[in-house]
Amino acid sequence: FASHDIIQFLLYILVNLLVGSGEQMANLLQENGAYVTAGVQILDMLLAMAVTWWVERYCRIHALFPEAEQAVLWKSMKCENNTCDPEADRQNDRRPTYNPRVYVVKCMLVFTALAVFLNCFLLQTGVNRFSGAFHVTSQGQLGTPVIMAILLFGIVSPLVEEYVFRYLLYSHMKCYFSAALSIGISALFFGIYHANLVQGLYGFFMGLYLAYSYECTWGAGADQVMGMLVSMICHGFVNLLVFFGGRQGLFLMLPWWVAALLLLIGMVVEVLYYKKTYF
Repeated sequence: FASHDIIQFLLYILVNLLVGSGEQMANLLQENGAYVTAGVQILDMLLAMAVTWWVERYCRIHALFPEAEQAVLWKSMKCENNTCDPEADRQNDRRPTYNPRVYVVKCMLVFTALAVFLNCFLLQTGVNRFSGAFHVTSQGQLGTPVIMAILLFGIVSPLVEEYVFRYLLYSHMKCYFSAALSIGISALFFGIYHANLVQGLYGFFMGLYLAYSYECTWGAGADQVMGMLVSMICHGFVNLLVFFGGRQGLFLMLPWWVAALLLLIGMVVEVLYYKKTYF
């Protein structure tokens, strides 16, 4: 959070300096304001991710959190007595037949159902009226040029957020807490990161399932990197769905019962897949 805010502040200072450097540059930046804003956000997130990666790597190299070092290698569903023993967990865990394509498709279906339901619920119930910050943020996001939106919401944002909140935060927390508590806390931080009521609630519930699917990749026979990639693909797909759907007013026009039915179908798909895979 700190690196993100500091870097964003410095980048906007740079933009203001460029605006003041000459009339021609100022006109160019003003005419392409939406591209500049999206570009600053992309650069901000990538630089913040680089800083986070460097700090985490420094701490691991210098053994500042040895338990977290093991958590990076530990991929099981449980951490008995708050200890991390990767070899013992590998011997005890079952690894059922795993089809990456089927797993990704399943996750995308469930993510889509959850995202559509949450957007319809938050907008149609009027929760958005309690957050002025949401309207400002939403207008800015929906006004992003399509090519920049694909890059920002479809690639960069999922990459950075999955790396920070699932690959790092959730993985390290698993060495100290249970899976359920780690999922809840990482989702809470993910919601707070969005900085307004509506997107915070949306981020919290999406974060629950993102962390859950990340956790389940081990039980499905995948590794930690594959778990991040699956979450990143689904995250990017849903982000673009919300972006294009929001621009067309889809979530205000879609009847709430259709959104609820989609969520029910998604839950059934998740339960059936879980039972087939783990039992």
